[in-house]
Amino acid sequence: MSSYNRLAFSYDALTRDVDYEKRADYIEKLFKRSRIPVKLVLDLACGTGSMTEILAGRGYEMIGADGSEDMLAVAAGKCAGTRGVKPIFLHQDMRRLDLYGTVDAVICCLDSINYITD
Repeated sequence: MSSYNRLAFSYDALTRDVDYEKRADYIEKLFKRSRIPVKLVLDLACGTGSMTEILAGRGYEMIGADGSEDMLAVAAGKCAGTRGVKPIFLHQDMRRLDLYGTVDAVICCLDSINYITD
């Protein structure tokens, strides 16, 4: 993930055109259709934490996992002012994830899933 380490501090400027709020609305709609109540959410490959921040602000308990320490540093800074339960950030490769527990839902936004090749 060294390429993301170099990109971390300019990533948000590159994704300025992404409507994260609209995506969060869609994700919440899917959560509401769930047979189980969704409270604890894993944002897999969370990057700079844009979706983590939005969903935490909407009352979800969030765990953000990413393979780039620099992306996580940006995410933690972005979420420092979040009201309610502060997100937890884990430096882990999504291909070898170990959460030490269960979550109600997992999201993986933008093109992150493309890193799963087998």
